[in-house]
Amino acid sequence: MSPAIWVDTEAALANMCQALQASAIFGIDTESNSLYVYKEQVCLIQISTSDQDYLIDPLSIKDLSPLGSILASPEIEKVFHAAEYDVICLKRDFNFEIHNIFDTMLAARILGRKNNGLGPILEEEYGIIADKRFQRANWGKRPISQEMLYYAQMDSHFLIELRNKFITLLKETNRFGLAEEDFVRLTKIEPPKTPSFETDALKLSNGQSYQNKQLSVLMALCKYRDGLAQERNVPLFKIFPNQFIQILVENMPANRDEIFSMGYSPMKQVEHYIQPILRLIAEARQNKDNHHAQYAQKPDWEFFKRMDALRAWRKQKAVELMVMSDIVLPKDVLMDITHDNPSTLTQLAEIMKENPWRYKAFGEEILTVIHE
Repeated sequence: MSPAIWVDTEAALANMCQALQASAIFGIDTESNSLYVYKEQVCLIQISTSDQDYLIDPLSIKDLSPLGSILASPEIEKVFHAAEYDVICLKRDFNFEIHNIFDTMLAARILGRKNNGLGPILEEEYGIIADKRFQRANWGKRPISQEMLYYAQMDSHFLIELRNKFITLLKETNRFGLAEEDFVRLTKIEPPKTPSFETDALKLSNGQSYQNKQLSVLMALCKYRDGLAQERNVPLFKIFPNQFIQILVENMPANRDEIFSMGYSPMKQVEHYIQPILRLIAEARQNKDNHHAQYAQKPDWEFFKRMDALRAWRKQKAVELMVMSDIVLPKDVLMDITHDNPSTLTQLAEIMKENPWRYKAFGEEILTVIHE
């Protein structure tokens, strides 16, 4: 690869954006510092055209709006690998809108490739072995070493070439329409709006049969951890990990001995939080707020029957197509169909209006499954 152009001034950004305006397509990736701070931020943006790589330092440029205009353009295609996280970060930090996406990881999954990480794909396609040391690097630290910059450059450099290869395969297997459908879905992803500790509690309660007192403990512990992490500007896991919270909620310990008997390891990381944790658990036990409405509301039995039937059908269809089951029917679409319980194809078409390829391919089967 030729050396990338380092972009850390508004003048350099303007020059880059002028070049991008003349390009119909470019690859893009981001690097953040999520392993080192409470509130992560985008610390590097990598962009590659067919003949030039750029590394943008968003920590040095106050106004990135020229790049935002290009990302919003429907005429210019943006090629990501695992776009969801990058899209969320770019929208969260810079309020960008992003249209006309191609995601090489999603394309690989739709094609049924099992090793769909960028590293395995680059190794398989080009014999390139990426330096895994930098996957957990602190990208917010300056200056960035030349080795790290080279690693970052490689993350966007091959994306256009991979896109060209995958789009041919998608069309040959008649799955390009399915891919396009999911690329549009990616443009509509939004950063979470709820307080982070509530989002954490919802995730940790998902699929668990917690009682209301346990849900009170879960909420209290997530809020406590979030406050400490914010105060110290460190990630949540550096306070204590999700696994420890789940064990506490399941066991509801009343004293120090009960915490040590839970079998959690390593205890050294959490030992100095034991007294505040015991106090929170004791207080939460007395909390009469009903969390079940938000965290543990159970739909009726017919709902579960429809959901299980759709999941079983989706799993079988995935085996036939040699893909993962969420490629056949994403979880949110499956849940919408289960909830609305359509009785006609017209009603199902309305539910699946943003999934026209899937409706055309599977609509009649889906309706038959939920009727049965």
